[in-house]
Amino acid sequence: MINKKIFISGLGVYSPVGYGIKQTWDNISNGYTGLEKIKDWENSNIRSHYYGLPQSLSFKEEIKWPEMFPPTRYSLLGMYACKKAIEDAKLNLNTENNEIGMVIDTSMGSASSVEQYLQDLYQRGLSKISPMKFTKTVTNTAIGDISRLFKLNGPSSLLLNECSLCYGIDLVRKGVIDMVICGAIDHYTDYYVLSEQESYCLIDERYSLEEAISKTERIEQKMLGEGACFIVIETQESIKKRGVKPYAEIVDYNTSFDYENIDSTTRRTQKNLRNNIMGILDYIPNDSDILWFSPFQTDIQKSTNEPKELLADLIAKNIHYSSHKEYTGDMRSASSLFGILLAAKSLHEKKVPCRYERMS
Repeated sequence: MINKKIFISGLGVYSPVGYGIKQTWDNISNGYTGLEKIKDWENSNIRSHYYGLPQSLSFKEEIKWPEMFPPTRYSLLGMYACKKAIEDAKLNLNTENNEIGMVIDTSMGSASSVEQYLQDLYQRGLSKISPMKFTKTVTNTAIGDISRLFKLNGPSSLLLNECSLCYGIDLVRKGVIDMVICGAIDHYTDYYVLSEQESYCLIDERYSLEEAISKTERIEQKMLGEGACFIVIETQESIKKRGVKPYAEIVDYNTSFDYENIDSTTRRTQKNLRNNIMGILDYIPNDSDILWFSPFQTDIQKSTNEPKELLADLIAKNIHYSSHKEYTGDMRSASSLFGILLAAKSLHEKKVPCRYERMS
């Protein structure tokens, strides 16, 4: 494997807490949360729940879409976030034969298009449905739409419930490509929200936001949100050639498959976390200050899953512990990349925007 230095050079986000890294950083620094009580659901069986919705944008003003049929909500979230990442990285996409690659991760995919297609199929019949509708049900429709929009000609791949950044790092390390845009997109359908409600997996809306974090007693309960995050990574040679200043260097990563919690965002196996932490210890100097972004939202999730004692045992260093899902809700795949995005910005700014506690 070719050993190349890899840097994060661009951050893009479209989430309940902001559009673009600057607005997102400022909002979280000022204690703003994008979660609010949503009452008017299309499905009347859904009660009022805390939910994170990104701000409304003008599609015509933000995106120059050349095709006849508009993109789905799933693709659109990715377009907005990817646009901001490209702008932040100061990429010139007008050059011919650019070989910029793209890797996107999603958990929910194009579920809304699938649901709409099936509804039309049962209510109207196959002969009444446009063939174009079926093409929107394919999960990789987003990566196709985004790649065509921004004319990205490098290798591309769509992942399900994995980390796009890890795949992007491997592509660069192996010398396949010098630059890749790694993204994650997720949003929920009303049927999914209803299913979570009926399974008692949503936090009771009678709580205030502060109480929702601290008083919820069921580990499965959470607040949902939707959005997309995109991160541009590239080699040191590419950084120097373009003359840009990166946010941070990616030293290494470690990932594993938590087979006990395949579809859960509220539980993690301690053995799994221990193996991941042990896998990167050799790269952490003894005098390091460590920033740990929690993947959990509520206090009971953190106390049950969070490896605070594990971290203290394994890493005899100063640890800054922070959480970001209380600002956006659980955005599934997008939440994972959102944590990395905030970590890179925190390293660059030398401060943490979220509420955090210090561990010694």
